[in-house]
Amino acid sequence: MFVEPSLYWLPGFMASLDRKAAGPYDFPGMELTPSEYFHRNMACTFMDDEVGLQLRHMVGIENILWSTDFPHPATTWPNSRAVVERQFAGIPTTNAS
Repeated sequence: MFVEPSLYWLPGFMASLDRKAAGPYDFPGMELTPSEYFHRNMACTFMDDEVGLQLRHMVGIENILWSTDFPHPATTWPNSRAVVERQFAGIPTTNAS
């Protein structure tokens, strides 16, 4: 579980790891790509990341969790509901799109 790093950076990072694993680097014993391991075993939280939510299918919908980070200063509280409504506007409640 990655806590608080947001989502926007994950697709590029995973693509870079996959390229390295397929190219010049040798990872003995790896049967899957790094992104496949991530999708099978990891999750990432976010608080306010509209870009990351647009990339949700590349991150993996099943791998995304929302967080408030209350009571830390980075929290969206006391406006968490409004932030969630803004971020999820236009995003379907199913993972079909």
